[in-house]
Amino acid sequence: MVVLVSAGPANAQTRHPVVLLGTGGFTWSDLSAQRTPTLWGLLQRSAVSTVTVRSVDPNTCPIDAWLSLSAGERAAAPGPSGAVRRSPSTGCPPIPDPSGGMVPGWSQYAEAASRANFGAHLGLLADQLAAAGVDTVAAGPGAAVGAARSDGRVTAYVSVADLANGTARPSSGVTLVDLGAVRDPDDVGTGEQAPGSVEEQLRGVDARLASLLPRLPGTRSSSWRASPTPGQQRGCVRCWSAGRASGRDCSIRPPRASPG
Repeated sequence: MVVLVSAGPANAQTRHPVVLLGTGGFTWSDLSAQRTPTLWGLLQRSAVSTVTVRSVDPNTCPIDAWLSLSAGERAAAPGPSGAVRRSPSTGCPPIPDPSGGMVPGWSQYAEAASRANFGAHLGLLADQLAAAGVDTVAAGPGAAVGAARSDGRVTAYVSVADLANGTARPSSGVTLVDLGAVRDPDDVGTGEQAPGSVEEQLRGVDARLASLLPRLPGTRSSSWRASPTPGQQRGCVRCWSAGRASGRDCSIRPPRASPG
């Protein structure tokens, strides 16, 4: 999963908007100035790092990444019949659009997270942002999962198309955007169908990013890529201020239980 953060200049006294854009299903070698000019250009002027995001199952699906972002810990959609673990041959579950301000199936996601023994608290990210008084907007179904509160509520949801054409506006606090994921037609599970070739899907992701950038606040950015490499720290997001070499730890952690 590639996540790009766009914000204004760092200032201890001023809170700047943050935009997090998520996509995935490809490697650095799939990107080029010719194939993905917008992604390529943004990465050329951004701070780049590698972060591990591992899920509950051997095959991490797009919805698992958004659930893990929500919890700051490993989380995944359940398998058939509510099983905590999915078989590698099982196709990735689709990400539903919010309905009535709620993420459909949230209770099933939360139950699976509680039974997976990773201590994942779905909705932790959104709950902490709300507690800090930070407004959050989600654009796209995956972003709604990442921005959902612990009860599955999505405070503000817009479509990616509306955000791109100016009908909807990003938040003055945090905006999460689902650019869509790339699925390899030769490596999808039972019951899943890739919406075109890898190259076609990458062009779609790049085009969506190109349509969004003029609408997003600020011109500075940072970026990182989720890596499948084991042994890295989980539940951590590291943030950079544009033009600065040092990073700032922005870890998302579940609240500790009170003693007694």
